[in-house]
Amino acid sequence: MDEGHAFDSRLAALRERGFEVVAPTGELASQEMLYIEEQADLASTIKSMVLDLPPHWDEQKHTFLTRLINPLEAASVEIELRQLLRHHRPWVLLAERVRGKWSEEGRTVELSRILERLDAVDDAIVMGSPRILSMIEDVSPMRNIEPILVEIERRNLDRLQALQGMMEMLSERGWDISSLHRGTIYERFEEAERIHSMDDVLSRCQRKIENGIRPFGHNIAERMWGAISSAQKAGSVQELNEIESEIDAVYSDLNRRFEAVESRIASWQSEGFQVDVRLPLLASEMIHWEQKIPTIAENIEASHAIWARMEVHLVQWPEFRRLAERTRGHLDALESLDVLLQGLVAKTEAVRDASKNRLELWSRHGIDTSTWSSLIESEPRGVLEELDTHQPFIDLVIPLIEQLQSLDTSIDGSSRVAELLVDLRSAGAGLNEVELARDWLQLAQNRRIRHREYLDRARIELATLWPANLDPNSLNLSEYEQTITDLESHGTILSESKPKPIQRDPRLSHLIEGLKGEIDDWRFLGWSVDGLLEMLAQDPVKLGLDLPGIRAAMSSHEQRIKRLEPLPWGLNVDLAERVLSELRRPECLVELDEDFQTMMQTLANAEGTVDPDFEFVPFIPNSPYSTIEKRLPVLVPMSEEVVETQADLQPVEEVEVEISENEVEMIDEIKSTSSDDIKDELVIKTQQILEPDKSIRTLVGVGESESWEELFSPPLDVRVQRLIRLALLLEGTESNDLNKRLARIAKRLEEWTAERLSRRHASSGNGLLKDAKELGIRLADIPGPGAVLPLSKDEYPLPKSSDLRGIEDAIHRLEKAVILPSAMVPMAPSIES
Repeated sequence: MDEGHAFDSRLAALRERGFEVVAPTGELASQEMLYIEEQADLASTIKSMVLDLPPHWDEQKHTFLTRLINPLEAASVEIELRQLLRHHRPWVLLAERVRGKWSEEGRTVELSRILERLDAVDDAIVMGSPRILSMIEDVSPMRNIEPILVEIERRNLDRLQALQGMMEMLSERGWDISSLHRGTIYERFEEAERIHSMDDVLSRCQRKIENGIRPFGHNIAERMWGAISSAQKAGSVQELNEIESEIDAVYSDLNRRFEAVESRIASWQSEGFQVDVRLPLLASEMIHWEQKIPTIAENIEASHAIWARMEVHLVQWPEFRRLAERTRGHLDALESLDVLLQGLVAKTEAVRDASKNRLELWSRHGIDTSTWSSLIESEPRGVLEELDTHQPFIDLVIPLIEQLQSLDTSIDGSSRVAELLVDLRSAGAGLNEVELARDWLQLAQNRRIRHREYLDRARIELATLWPANLDPNSLNLSEYEQTITDLESHGTILSESKPKPIQRDPRLSHLIEGLKGEIDDWRFLGWSVDGLLEMLAQDPVKLGLDLPGIRAAMSSHEQRIKRLEPLPWGLNVDLAERVLSELRRPECLVELDEDFQTMMQTLANAEGTVDPDFEFVPFIPNSPYSTIEKRLPVLVPMSEEVVETQADLQPVEEVEVEISENEVEMIDEIKSTSSDDIKDELVIKTQQILEPDKSIRTLVGVGESESWEELFSPPLDVRVQRLIRLALLLEGTESNDLNKRLARIAKRLEEWTAERLSRRHASSGNGLLKDAKELGIRLADIPGPGAVLPLSKDEYPLPKSSDLRGIEDAIHRLEKAVILPSAMVPMAPSIES
């Protein structure tokens, strides 16, 4: 018990010194107690050494002091402490080893002060000055040690000041610098460097936010600022690096979006669209325009869709392209662009329908329209313009087709009509085909007119046999001829297919015949009577009631022309062409006079300039033809005058005057001299024409090798025959004056004959006799309108060759018949296709 109490006191003493010990037990308890007390003393010594450690070793000091509570840890702590001192504070161990030397010199206090000054300096600085250790070991004089200590303290002070500056800077930047107050200067500097490196990252992030993100939007920048503030408070390098990566991604995304928006707007503006923004785009405008991009893109897509449909129509209507392109650029004018599109569609459909209707009308007459039909869908306007250009030619073709179709081919001509119809209806038909068809039709019509007149005369002779209810106009020539044949042969109509008689009021038939005759007379004067004939076919009574007004309008045509010619028709060519067309149509004259004031107002309001190439040439009807009834040319007065009945020839549509009334009268004067005049002259009757000499051949343009008898035979102009006969009388005489007069007559006759041949599309210039022979053949085949030119043999008795006075009188009469004003009448201008 005493021993146990003894341990208690000793243990209590140890506990009072701050040690935590457990009472030893067992046989070796005393030894163990002694060992504990020894270790406690060692721990106290080590504890004093630990407490001498500088403040920046607080963490190690705390660890060591905690372990030294257990005195049994003293040995291990000592070992660790000495290792620590050996590495970081070697001068402490060195001072303990040489403390005896310093004591011998009585400088123990100096050594303690040196150690205190070194303890106040950072370990790394002292370790960076190894001379101080050698001086302590060598017990160097204080005068040598002092400069080294001062330098060490200065360097320590500088580092402390630098560290303080960094701490202040980092504190101002918002960093937590509490960790910079612990540890060695080196460790504090390392920590400061770590924080400073994070501050560099923070600075970069802040610059990127302010310079690269904030211009695009304040909200995005503030969100990034919040993220880096959180990372700064956490003091985590990893978080800062992640935030920097996020900022870089946001910055790149904003720039990519900016470039996309700007490039898209630039692309739209380059296409001509008006986007109300000025490039280059500002960063602050990016988000605003980015939000508007979908709406703009939608409008542009709509514009492209409209334009794609409109482009097809603008090819047809290029005059609207400028307006369309100007409207296309305004994105707020899509409705206007759509309205323009609908208008162009309507115009295109209108011209397409007009073209189809025109071609359908032509097709009804069998005209080949395949050339245009395939182009109507793709080029309707061009087709219509070409059709308008081609219409005047069709206006010539369709009447010819109708006339050919209506031509009586019951006897002959059906195959030729079919050929002409094929030619006229073909796509390659031209004016040559029209002229050929017109010439053939004219000849065929004249022949059928003569044929029907012949049958009419035969019918008149059979008037007592002709059925009263049978209209001869309802019969074709074949039926008409068969009917006449039956009546002449059998006294009745034997044909099985008897024509159906027409039940018509005789007064109406008389009216229609009269109107037809009057309208035909107007046709010969150049009027376009197709409309009148159509009116006659539809309602002859109404036409008869309208005729007085039409006749009055036709009688004042000259005054109408005088009113219309001074007007500025070049301002409105379409109106002028309509007026020119209606001037040829008698049924349109009354309405044309009524519209005179309206036309003047239209021309007065017309805009633009006068078309210099347009010439207003109004229609002027030809002068009425003179006809000589019951007075036929007789070459030789005889006691029994034989008068050949001349068939009345229906005038053809061609405006041509073959011979005037004065010329006929003069020719009659040549042919019909009274018997009293003949008794006063010594005349001879030329029995035959002798073979002429070279001078006469030269006079009439006949070579010596050409047959004289064939040329000098009817049909031949009687004046040419008279000229040659007079030249034969003067042959061998010395009457140069009379021969010169004959030469002038020959020249005049040659010019007159050439004019008539040119009217009949025949060549001339082959000499007077050959040209006159050609004209005689053509006139015999197809007589011209007006009086008939005598073409039979000239048997008029002439004076003897010795009777120069009688010959001179005959030449004078011939001059009066030849040297007259030309019968040439200007033709109406042709309608060019």
